[in-house]
This record gives sequence, structure tokens and C-alpha cells, in this order.
Amino acid sequence: MLKLNGFEAWIKVDNKKVPKYNVKTDRGEQIVTCWIPSEVGKVFSVNWENLEHTSWDTSVDVLLDGIDAEGMVIRQNHLTSAGNFTGRMRDILTSPTTVRPFLFSPLQLTDDDAYLDKASPAQLSEIQLKIYKTKINSREYTSKVYPVLNSHIVHERSKKATAHQVGPRFGEEEYVPKRRHIKTKDLNRIATCVFKYQSRGSSNSIRLTTQLESQPTAGSSSRVVAKRKASAIDVKEVDDDEEGEGDAVMKKLKALQVHVEELRKLVKVRARIIKKPKVGKRPVFLPGEIIDLA
Repeated sequence: MLKLNGFEAWIKVDNKKVPKYNVKTDRGEQIVTCWIPSEVGKVFSVNWENLEHTSWDTSVDVLLDGIDAEGMVIRQNHLTSAGNFTGRMRDILTSPTTVRPFLFSPLQLTDDDAYLDKASPAQLSEIQLKIYKTKINSREYTSKVYPVLNSHIVHERSKKATAHQVGPRFGEEEYVPKRRHIKTKDLNRIATCVFKYQSRGSSNSIRLTTQLESQPTAGSSSRVVAKRKASAIDVKEVDDDEEGEGDAVMKKLKALQVHVEELRKLVKVRARIIKKPKVGKRPVFLPGEIIDLA
């Protein structure tokens, strides 16, 4: 889960939290980012929780590949005494009574050089969750501008050719009861959580997964520890799962160090065993000389 300023956020697929990699926090910009693996055809949801009690109303906006998907308002009087409130968004409104679920779909690639220099959306392959301190202007209104779900066409040699996108191929359209909409005015941004997604088979996804899941060896243990310490500095807040993972890694490192020390001792013992004895001068026997064997 990504944590920042009293809020945390995560992505779920098949009702399970998606693992995150390479978490970075920018306190100055109030942004926390990470990478997550994606899979074509999988429906997902964006989840968040308010961890602290606030004295103001909060609005949450979700953007998919730069498309403003939907928003939710967390009213102050809806919070518990501890401040906890959990929200979830899993679909996008396409009309007052229809929605389409969030769905990872293949990116439309082309070899047409006319698209080579065409700028791709800067937020392509990103799921953004923006949290604001807000003011409610009216309780309900009916007018709403629904997003135009245009396809993103990207040249196959473009840096944005990441194989996956969310829009426009959302899931099958579903009918829902008409939803109420509240008009708000955002006062200031509290936090932004950015999930950059890559297909599981992409080189970037493989690199990130290998970086965290590879077993440290005796020769590289110091480098692995250094990298993890650097990550701990970047990530100001670490959840319980990450702390447990760190403990497990340290146990493995200690076990490896003990094993290496045992191997070193064994090498020294073998070296003493196979060490050649000193050879003295051999006696010289003259022909006809009688040797007394008694």
C-alpha cells in the first residue's frame, strides 16, 4: 500500500492486493509513486483509506491514463472517531445509468511512422489517485460531462509502447441506479498516489521483479543490503507487509553468511590435507653394494 499524509491507497485484482515495486515518496510535491504488474483482461479496483480524523471534507479523484474516471466525497461527519474511512472505485460512468468496470487492455500499436513523432499522453500507463481538502458547494446536481473513451494509438518504437492501457476498452457496460453527484470546490491537494503499471512480460516489469525477488549471494550481499537501505530512505513510511519481508531477507542473509563461513573453514582444512610433504634427498646406491635388510 502507498502511504502519504494520513492516507493509504492500493490496487486490487481478483480481490487481492497487487504487489508494488520501486516505491518513491516526494514530500515536497506530496506525491508517492510505485510500479505494479498488469495483465490484459483483468478487472481492477482503486482503493484507499483515511487513517486519521480530519476536520474538513475530503474529495478523491481517480484518473486512468489521464482520463478523469470518477470522484468521491468523504464528508467529515462520515468518519469514525478514529478517522477511518475506506473507499473503492471500480468503474467509470458512461451515462446516468450505465458504467464500465476498470479493465487492463492491450495498447493499440502501429508501425505507421506518422505516429512516430506524435506525442502520447504523459499519463499513459498510470493510475492516479488525487486527494483534496474540499468544500461542498451544493448537495446534488444532475448535469455531468461523461468522458470520451478514445483509443490511444502509439508507435511501436515509442517509449510509451508499454503493451497495456486502461481506456478505452473498459469492461462490458453495466446498468446501475442513477447516482447522486455533489458539486465541490477543491481547496488544496493533500496527496497524490501514482501507480505506474507494466505488463508482467515487459522488460521493465521483469527488472523490477528480479530486483526485489532475487536471492542474495555471498558476493553480492553487501550490494543488496545497500540498495534496500536506499529504498528505506526514499520510502518514508513502510507498511507491516514490507517490514515482515525485510525481516525475512535479513534472516536469509545471516544464514548465508554462516554458510559462507563454514565453507571457508572447510577450504582451509582441505588445503592442509592435500598439502605436499617436504621431500628430502634420496640415498644413492652404488652397483654391487650389499644392502642389509636385517
